Amino acid sequence: MGGALRVPGNVRPEAEFNVFNDPLAASLIFDSGIPVRLVTLDVTRQTFLMREHIEGLKGRGSAADLVAQVVGAWFRARPDRQRFTLHDPLAVAAAVEPDLLEWEPVKVEVETADPERLGKTTSQGGPWSVMAPTAVQSTRAVDFIMNALVGC
Repeated sequence: MGGALRVPGNVRPEAEFNVFNDPLAASLIFDSGIPVRLVTLDVTRQTFLMREHIEGLKGRGSAADLVAQVVGAWFRARPDRQRFTLHDPLAVAAAVEPDLLEWEPVKVEVETADPERLGKTTSQGGPWSVMAPTAVQSTRAVDFIMNALVGC
């Protein structure tokens, strides 16, 4: 999970948290030629739990109970928020079930020098080793994540 290709960042207008914290490492990985499926803010911001999901998790296993407790506390601390974005859970779900997202091969570049744009990710299409998302089946992804918690 990292980067923001067509949407604003979440720690700076142009940078996503994970890439911003080590832009050089991200750049090295994207340039390495290793096949990468990059789950970006472009799709994670479309995948979230709503307040009403919390009740549906309670009593459905220890993992589901833990998520209900932690995310429920997050909601109580933020009464103005209605959704909890599933950034990292979507990345894990995409590793298990890649067809939850639509993908395109891209070259990803990371700003590593300019302090004002540090961590900014940009992409261009082509036959590259990084697969970036173009869309997510949000409802199906949330269902997949919630079902993975049940019985754990």
